[in-house]
Amino acid sequence: MAKFLYIALFLFLIPSLVFAAGDHGESPGLLTVNPGLGFWTVITFLLLMFVLRKFAWGPILENLGERESTIENALESAKKAEETAKDLLNQYEQKLADAEAQVKAIVEEGRQKAQKNTDQMLKDATDECQRLRETTKKELQVAKKQAVKELFRLSAELSVAISSKIIDKTLQEDDHKKIIEKTIDDFKGVELEKYVN
Repeated sequence: MAKFLYIALFLFLIPSLVFAAGDHGESPGLLTVNPGLGFWTVITFLLLMFVLRKFAWGPILENLGERESTIENALESAKKAEETAKDLLNQYEQKLADAEAQVKAIVEEGRQKAQKNTDQMLKDATDECQRLRETTKKELQVAKKQAVKELFRLSAELSVAISSKIIDKTLQEDDHKKIIEKTIDDFKGVELEKYVN
């Protein structure tokens, strides 16, 4: 780099020295042509171009090429990263959709099982209620029949007691049983269902 500075300084000083060696008496105008100055300006320009091309443009172009390739690599890497990110996003969205579908399926299955259990429990309760109703109805009919029989028995005993007081005669226990049984047999012909219902 120091060589480049020395060369550039030398090239810029040559025209200044040539110009300083010329006429000092008159000031040159803007349109006056000085062939010596023109010659050295062209030489200086060509030397500067050669030095710049040899020492500056090569490294500059090389650095620009490296920079361009670095930028291209970075763009390609960014493009690949973007594609990878898009793929990952698509995979994530697919997994999310699958998870939502699974959750919906699980919820629906749970709802169906709960509905099935509820229906079964309701059916079981209805069946149990019906069974209890029928059992209670049967027990009530049996209890009514027993109550009617007991009422007939008590009525017969009461009738015997009243008749013995009226007759003023006490019946023997065997006679008493015979009368009760005869009375009960007489009532057996009567339909008990009309008294039970």
